[in-house]
Amino acid sequence: MRRLALSVFTACGLALLTACGSSGGYGFATTSGNSSIDNVVFTNGSAQSNNFFVTLGGEAPLQISALGQKGSGPFATVVPDATFTWSGRFVDPSIDSASVASYTTGAVPNASKPCPKVPATTPAVTIFQQDPTNLSKPPYAGYSPLPAGQPASTVFVGTVGTFTTSLPPVFVPVLPATGATGYCVVIVAKHVGDGVIGTKTVLVTTGQP
Repeated sequence: MRRLALSVFTACGLALLTACGSSGGYGFATTSGNSSIDNVVFTNGSAQSNNFFVTLGGEAPLQISALGQKGSGPFATVVPDATFTWSGRFVDPSIDSASVASYTTGAVPNASKPCPKVPATTPAVTIFQQDPTNLSKPPYAGYSPLPAGQPASTVFVGTVGTFTTSLPPVFVPVLPATGATGYCVVIVAKHVGDGVIGTKTVLVTTGQP
């Protein structure tokens, strides 16, 4: 899926996505972003382009963007301006499928590694959005929770945790299970137009993936 997205960008050029299409096929210029798609492709904003991971307790969350895709194979095209609603949960390797309970790392072709076991506490997974008015609040200055059901094409995922009831509230991050170096969360993007769902497993780790 990731190699397919890269081939689209290579053929069209990221800055020219809205002008790239195929004669007699599914063209960008005549398609509404929230009409219909066949699948979801994920990209991230980190330098580690093939690794979807975030450092536990780090200073910045991981940027994740979802793209709607029409068709399959080498002639698949990106649907511009597609938006999605987002959610997330912890991955439990004891019950989740192998495709969900593993993460990828390294250059293409990616290596696949099993997710660590689930932590003892699993609060709700927060999806973040950029918020320049939030300059000091934990866990990330410049970000705030994305309201449930609010459409977006790009979101941010970071350390999962809870806030104390003290004033001011203190963010307490979830720690990995005993003997583990991290945990995985699965991020779900649901296309606003037709409900097509895509998932991406993200590793939250105390070190490198």
